[in-house]
Amino acid sequence: MTPKKQTDSPAGDNSGSNSSLADQIKSSNLEVRKKAVTDLTKGKLDAEKIELLTQALGDDNETIIMKAMKGLEKAKKAAIPTLITALKNPSWTVRKNASKVLVRLGDDALAEIVNAMYSDDEDVQFWAGEVLTEFGEKAIDHFLELLEKGSQSSKICAIKALGKTGSNRAVSPLMDQLAADSWSVRKSAAEALWEVGEPAVEILVESLRSSNPDVQYWAIQVLGEIGDTRAVHPLIDKLDGEGQEEKRISCIKALGEIEDPAAINALINQLGHNSWFVRRAAGEALWQIGPAAVGDLIRGLRSANVDVRYWASKVLGEMQAKEAVDALVELLEDPEWSIRSGAAYSLGEIGDERAAETLLKYLEDPNEIVRKNVVIALGQIGDAKAIRSSEQALEDESEWVRRYAAETLDKIKDKKVEMETSGKPKCSSCEAPIEAGWKFCPTCGSGQ
Repeated sequence: MTPKKQTDSPAGDNSGSNSSLADQIKSSNLEVRKKAVTDLTKGKLDAEKIELLTQALGDDNETIIMKAMKGLEKAKKAAIPTLITALKNPSWTVRKNASKVLVRLGDDALAEIVNAMYSDDEDVQFWAGEVLTEFGEKAIDHFLELLEKGSQSSKICAIKALGKTGSNRAVSPLMDQLAADSWSVRKSAAEALWEVGEPAVEILVESLRSSNPDVQYWAIQVLGEIGDTRAVHPLIDKLDGEGQEEKRISCIKALGEIEDPAAINALINQLGHNSWFVRRAAGEALWQIGPAAVGDLIRGLRSANVDVRYWASKVLGEMQAKEAVDALVELLEDPEWSIRSGAAYSLGEIGDERAAETLLKYLEDPNEIVRKNVVIALGQIGDAKAIRSSEQALEDESEWVRRYAAETLDKIKDKKVEMETSGKPKCSSCEAPIEAGWKFCPTCGSGQ
């Protein structure tokens, strides 16, 4: 007699066999898988059942995952070695859920999780670190030991985990790692200090005076990312005395990220620095601070330093600060062509019609770059004067100015056509504008 072929039925009488449960746990039938997990959690949980429940952690059904997790919790210490091994499972879902079970097992799992941090497998190190983080203060001593004895990869995992604890106890050891030989370790320590946040600010400020340039560099970065205003004046002091361009720029960027108006005057002073890179960084930082900087930037337009005038003008344009229109119009009389050009450009960025009449006069400026920016600005302002100015500029002696004038006219005409046709009906085939009541489209000929 030929035996019947076994099916994926939840009512099958073979549910007590681990070998058949192994097949059912992989079934495409959801109900079969649910019943298999339920059966696995019954009675004594041997090694084979624990392995199958661990496989079930990768199921795409939340109910099955929760049942498997409860079953593994029931197994307690017996499940720990299998769960540790699962931290390097090819499935991310299995790794994640195995780590959750280990957290729930608590102190029973602590020793083996610590051992897993010394593994050569980076997935195991990472997830073991994630689990240890959940133990809070209990885990910190283990992380500190790893910083002393672990490989570089396990040390980096320990550093990241220390950051996630948010503990005051993590700050000093992490600061020590900012001086490590490895750039990867230093970077990880900086990221961890940022994650710790406010408790790290005081020691980071002190580290601005460190004799180690790496510690100084990373302290500046982290203070900017944390954004605590206690760092503003120490960063300004560091900026004033810093001779190295890279660190000066880092201080400027940090002040921009903190966005405290207390830094405005110091940043405006940097607009006149002899390095273009420093000036650009200061301009970007002032833009980040935003409206609070507008008044000081307008005063900067009257600076004796040409670079301060230029960058103040540029930042005000990027901010679209309408309060600056009158001061920027005055700047069109500046003896430096670069300042006149920048003022015209910024007036275009702001787009205020009050500037249009004055800008027209500067189509006769002796410098072609100024004339070009005047054409562009009038086009951005976009009133009738822009058409007149662009047509006039088509006769300019500079090919460059003529090209921008032609482009500006095209943009204005396209905008005008778009406005005129925006309310008209459109052809059902080609979507060209047509008049109401037309039976045929003049563009494609299709009936309407």
